[in-house]
Amino acid sequence: MTLTTDKEITNDEAKLYDRQIRLWGVNAQKSLRKANILLIGLCGSGSEIAKNLILSGIHSIVIIEDKQVTDADSYSNLFTRNQLGENRALVSEQYLKNLNPMVQIQVKEWNIVELVERNDVQLINLLKEVNVVCINNYDSNTICKLNNMARETKGTNDTKFYATCNWGYYAFSFTDLGSNYKYFVEETEKSNIDLSNNESSRKRIKTEDTRDKKKMMIEKTLDFVSFDAMLNGRGNKPGNGISKRTNAAFLLVHAMFEFYKKFQRYPELRTQEQDQLELANIANEQLEHVHLDRKLLDKLNDQDCWSNVFGEISPITSILGGVVSQEIIRAITVQDHPIRNVFLFNAFQCSGSIENIRS
Repeated sequence: MTLTTDKEITNDEAKLYDRQIRLWGVNAQKSLRKANILLIGLCGSGSEIAKNLILSGIHSIVIIEDKQVTDADSYSNLFTRNQLGENRALVSEQYLKNLNPMVQIQVKEWNIVELVERNDVQLINLLKEVNVVCINNYDSNTICKLNNMARETKGTNDTKFYATCNWGYYAFSFTDLGSNYKYFVEETEKSNIDLSNNESSRKRIKTEDTRDKKKMMIEKTLDFVSFDAMLNGRGNKPGNGISKRTNAAFLLVHAMFEFYKKFQRYPELRTQEQDQLELANIANEQLEHVHLDRKLLDKLNDQDCWSNVFGEISPITSILGGVVSQEIIRAITVQDHPIRNVFLFNAFQCSGSIENIRS
C-alpha cells in the first residue's frame, strides 16, 4: 500500500467529487484522498460503509473477510448477489471497484479472530499503514483485542477505531479516536450588543448583529476510551455516562455480547425459541452485573425485543452504515463534533441516541 502526497486535486477528481468538495471543501477532500481504511467484515453494514467510503474518494481500502455468502446476505448485503458458498469480499470486489476506479481496493481472506489471538505480524504491519479500522458484526473479545492492538501499534498514523453490530431491529456502533483527539468546528462570533433602552437602537442592534456575525473555525479536543473501558462501565459509578436516561439498547448490547461468549455465535432463527429464552435470562443477569436500572429491561420486554434481534435487516444496515461512514469522514477531515463514543439505534422507536460510556 502506498500513501499519496499532498498534491493538488486533479481535474478528473474535481469533476468526480464536485458536490462533496462544495460541501466540505478542497482541504477535506485532500485528507480523504490520503486516507487508508481497514474494513473487517463485509456484512450488510460493512457493505454500506465500504460503499460510502469508496464513493467519498479515499485513497485505499483493505477488506478482511473469511465468511462465505449465505441466504441471509440477500436481506442486507449490497454486493454478494446470492453467490452462495463464495467469500463475501471476493465476490464483492469487482462491484466495489466499479464504484470508484480511483480507489485502491484489496481483499484478504484472513481469519481476524485467529490473527488477533496470536498478535499476527502481518496484521500489526497493516495497522501501521492505515488511518482507520472498522470491524463489523464480531464478538466483544475480538473487538477488544483488535482495539488494543490498534492503540498500541499506531505507528506514523493516529489510528481511528470503529466497531459496529446489527442485531435485527437494533444497531450499535463504538468509536475510539484515542486521547487528545483534535478537531475543528464552525462557530459564530458574537457581536458586541448595546443594551440601550431606546427602541430604535434595539432594532438597529438586532439588524447589525445578524449581518455582522463572523464564522470562525475553532479547534477542540476530546479524549476517548478503549472498547474494553466502555464495556466495563457500571451504572453505580458516578460520572461514567450511565444513568436512568441511558438508552435501553445499551443493556441489549451487553446481553448480545454475553450470548456470543456463551454460545460462540449470535442468536439464529433456526434456534429462535431457545435463543429468546437464553437472551432474556442473560439480560437479567447483565442487569445486575452492570448495575443498570430495571426500567431498561422493562422497556426491552415491552418491545418484545428478544424476538427481534435475528440477523441483519437492510433498512437498519443502511442507517448504521450511513452514520458510521459519516463519522469516519468527519474523523479523517477533523471537521465537526464526533460521536463520543456509543451510537444506539432502535427501529421500534425509529430513533438513535449517543451515549458517552466509560469505566
